[in-house]
Amino acid sequence: MRRLLLATAVFALSLTPSFAQEVKKNDMIPSVEGMWLNVQNAESLSTLFYKWTQNEVCMTKIGGTITVAGITDDGRVLVLYRNEQFSGTIVRCPNGTAAFISTERWFAAMDEGRQQTIKQEEAKKDKDLARELLKQFNK
Repeated sequence: MRRLLLATAVFALSLTPSFAQEVKKNDMIPSVEGMWLNVQNAESLSTLFYKWTQNEVCMTKIGGTITVAGITDDGRVLVLYRNEQFSGTIVRCPNGTAAFISTERWFAAMDEGRQQTIKQEEAKKDKDLARELLKQFNK
Protein backbone atom coordinates (compact mmCIF):
# COMPACT_ATOMS: atom_id res chain seq x y z
CA MET A 1 0.00 0.00 0.00
CA ARG A 2 2.92 2.35 0.63
CA ARG A 3 3.69 2.29 -3.08
CA LEU A 4 0.38 3.92 -3.96
CA LEU A 5 0.75 7.38 -5.45
CA LEU A 6 -1.59 10.37 -5.34
CA ALA A 7 -4.66 10.14 -7.48
CA THR A 8 -3.96 11.31 -11.03
CA ALA A 9 -7.00 10.38 -12.97
CA VAL A 10 -10.72 10.48 -12.81
CA PHE A 11 -12.58 7.42 -13.98
CA ALA A 12 -15.91 7.79 -15.75
CA LEU A 13 -18.23 4.82 -16.09
CA SER A 14 -21.19 4.51 -18.42
CA LEU A 15 -23.70 2.29 -20.13
CA THR A 16 -23.21 4.14 -23.40
CA PRO A 17 -20.32 6.25 -24.72
CA SER A 18 -22.59 9.32 -24.75
CA PHE A 19 -23.15 9.25 -20.98
CA ALA A 20 -20.48 9.21 -18.29
CA GLN A 21 -20.72 9.64 -14.53
CA GLU A 22 -17.56 10.85 -12.83
CA VAL A 23 -16.25 8.99 -9.85
CA LYS A 24 -14.81 11.09 -6.99
CA LYS A 25 -11.31 12.36 -7.71
CA ASN A 26 -9.61 10.19 -5.08
CA ASP A 27 -11.27 7.00 -6.34
CA MET A 28 -8.60 6.45 -8.97
CA ILE A 29 -5.12 5.75 -7.59
CA PRO A 30 -2.21 4.62 -9.76
CA SER A 31 0.24 2.13 -8.31
CA VAL A 32 3.18 0.04 -9.45
CA GLU A 33 0.81 -2.90 -9.92
CA GLY A 34 -1.77 -1.05 -12.01
CA MET A 35 -4.66 1.30 -11.47
CA TRP A 36 -6.82 0.91 -8.35
CA LEU A 37 -10.42 2.01 -8.67
CA ASN A 38 -11.52 2.57 -5.07
CA VAL A 39 -15.19 2.47 -4.12
CA GLN A 40 -16.92 2.60 -0.74
CA ASN A 41 -18.34 -0.90 -1.11
CA ALA A 42 -19.18 -3.47 -3.74
CA GLU A 43 -22.79 -2.27 -4.01
CA SER A 44 -21.69 1.21 -5.05
CA LEU A 45 -20.18 -0.24 -8.23
CA SER A 46 -23.70 -0.98 -9.43
CA THR A 47 -24.81 2.60 -8.73
CA LEU A 48 -21.99 3.80 -11.00
CA PHE A 49 -23.66 1.99 -13.92
CA TYR A 50 -20.93 -0.59 -14.30
CA LYS A 51 -20.33 -3.85 -12.48
CA TRP A 52 -16.76 -5.07 -12.78
CA THR A 53 -16.11 -8.82 -12.74
CA GLN A 54 -12.97 -10.75 -11.85
CA ASN A 55 -10.59 -11.43 -14.79
CA GLU A 56 -12.76 -9.36 -17.13
CA VAL A 57 -10.89 -8.20 -20.22
CA CYS A 58 -11.99 -4.94 -21.84
CA MET A 59 -10.94 -3.54 -25.22
CA THR A 60 -9.82 0.05 -25.72
CA LYS A 61 -10.71 2.17 -28.72
CA ILE A 62 -7.17 1.78 -30.04
CA GLY A 63 -7.23 -1.99 -29.69
CA GLY A 64 -5.43 -2.39 -26.37
CA THR A 65 -6.72 -4.37 -23.43
CA ILE A 66 -7.52 -3.53 -19.83
CA THR A 67 -7.84 -6.45 -17.44
CA VAL A 68 -9.66 -6.55 -14.12
CA ALA A 69 -6.96 -8.25 -12.07
CA GLY A 70 -8.83 -8.38 -8.79
CA ILE A 71 -11.71 -7.16 -6.65
CA THR A 72 -11.27 -6.89 -2.89
CA ASP A 73 -13.93 -7.67 -0.28
CA ASP A 74 -14.36 -3.95 0.38
CA GLY A 75 -15.07 -3.28 -3.30
CA ARG A 76 -11.73 -2.00 -4.56
CA VAL A 77 -11.00 -2.98 -8.13
CA LEU A 78 -7.49 -3.37 -9.54
CA VAL A 79 -7.62 -2.47 -13.22
CA LEU A 80 -4.42 -3.21 -15.11
CA TYR A 81 -3.57 -1.44 -18.35
CA ARG A 82 -0.42 -1.33 -20.42
CA ASN A 83 0.39 2.38 -20.65
CA GLU A 84 -0.92 5.91 -20.35
CA GLN A 85 -2.10 6.06 -23.96
CA PHE A 86 -5.24 4.22 -22.85
CA SER A 87 -6.34 7.39 -21.08
CA GLY A 88 -9.16 9.14 -22.84
CA THR A 89 -10.18 6.06 -24.83
CA ILE A 90 -13.52 4.32 -24.69
CA VAL A 91 -13.25 0.90 -23.09
CA ARG A 92 -15.60 -1.78 -24.36
CA CYS A 93 -16.30 -4.45 -21.77
CA PRO A 94 -18.65 -7.46 -21.87
CA ASN A 95 -21.03 -5.72 -19.43
CA GLY A 96 -20.96 -2.19 -20.86
CA THR A 97 -18.60 0.66 -21.66
CA ALA A 98 -16.30 2.91 -19.65
CA ALA A 99 -13.94 5.79 -20.46
CA PHE A 100 -10.63 6.84 -18.97
CA ILE A 101 -10.17 10.61 -18.78
CA SER A 102 -6.66 11.78 -19.58
CA THR A 103 -4.29 12.63 -16.75
CA GLU A 104 -3.64 16.00 -18.43
CA ARG A 105 -7.29 16.94 -17.86
CA TRP A 106 -7.05 15.63 -14.30
CA PHE A 107 -3.93 17.68 -13.52
CA ALA A 108 -5.56 20.75 -15.08
CA ALA A 109 -8.61 20.30 -12.83
CA MET A 110 -6.39 19.82 -9.76
CA ASP A 111 -4.39 22.94 -10.60
CA GLU A 112 -7.56 24.97 -11.13
CA GLY A 113 -8.83 23.79 -7.73
CA ARG A 114 -5.57 24.85 -6.08
CA GLN A 115 -5.73 28.27 -7.74
CA GLN A 116 -9.32 28.76 -6.50
CA THR A 117 -8.24 27.84 -2.96
CA ILE A 118 -5.35 30.32 -3.10
CA LYS A 119 -7.67 33.08 -4.36
CA GLN A 120 -10.19 32.35 -1.60
CA GLU A 121 -7.46 32.45 1.05
CA GLU A 122 -6.14 35.76 -0.32
CA ALA A 123 -9.65 37.23 -0.37
CA LYS A 124 -10.18 36.15 3.26
CA LYS A 125 -6.89 37.77 4.30
CA ASP A 126 -7.91 40.98 2.52
CA LYS A 127 -11.28 41.01 4.29
CA ASP A 128 -9.65 40.37 7.67
CA LEU A 129 -7.15 43.17 7.05
CA ALA A 130 -9.93 45.55 6.00
CA ARG A 131 -11.92 44.72 9.16
CA GLU A 132 -8.86 45.34 11.33
CA LEU A 133 -8.16 48.68 9.65
CA LEU A 134 -11.80 49.73 10.05
CA LYS A 135 -11.67 48.84 13.76
CA GLN A 136 -8.57 50.98 14.21
CA PHE A 137 -10.13 53.84 12.24
CA ASN A 138 -13.34 53.77 14.28
CA LYS A 139 -11.49 53.93 17.63
